Amino acid sequence: MLALIIGNLILSDLSASILAFFSFLFIASFLITSIKNDTAGMMNWIFNKTNQTSKK
Repeated sequence: MLALIIGNLILSDLSASILAFFSFLFIASFLITSIKNDTAGMMNWIFNKTNQTSKK
């Protein structure tokens, strides 16, 4: 059902399932990390630091 054929690459159902599972796990961990980090604070720090160096 999940077998995947791309060019000469042929993945069995088990391999495709494992690949899908770990892909989902990677994306979920990336999203959780992004949500928990202070991205707005980081962006302010980067842009304020750039503005301060350009004013000198």
